[in-house]
Amino acid sequence: MKTEQRIQQSISRVNEKTKSAFTLASALIPVVAGLGYFIGKETNSYWILFPVFLSLSAFVAAITIGIGLFRPTSFDYCDPRCIIEQYKGQGKSTIFFIYTWASTIVETSNNNAAILNSRERSSNYMYSCIIIGLAILAGSFLLLAITLIRF
Repeated sequence: MKTEQRIQQSISRVNEKTKSAFTLASALIPVVAGLGYFIGKETNSYWILFPVFLSLSAFVAAITIGIGLFRPTSFDYCDPRCIIEQYKGQGKSTIFFIYTWASTIVETSNNNAAILNSRERSSNYMYSCIIIGLAILAGSFLLLAITLIRF
């Protein structure tokens, strides 16, 4: 499989993960805000608004990270013709061209892998923010249920 195809597959995979997390966080914000408003209004338990706000902040952080991931990213491409044209007429040996081309491919692949790994890490941060937001929300509703049962 060609390196360019692998890069395209990796980009597609990371973009799909990012879109999924972005969609989930975008859908959770109005739901959590509505639940927080309803519970705060109906129970007069205004302390619930603080964890709801923290939860919403985590979802907004996930969306912010996602927006950053949709920025254009440039990937390197290695064209052997460029190397041949660069050293043409200088009397370089075939071994020199093979070594130069191989080292250029390695450098290009490493650079592209670093870019993809960075995007993958950011995508994982998005999911972490969503999980943290859901955990805070679940904990606050559990505390609310406990306080309502006691009264």
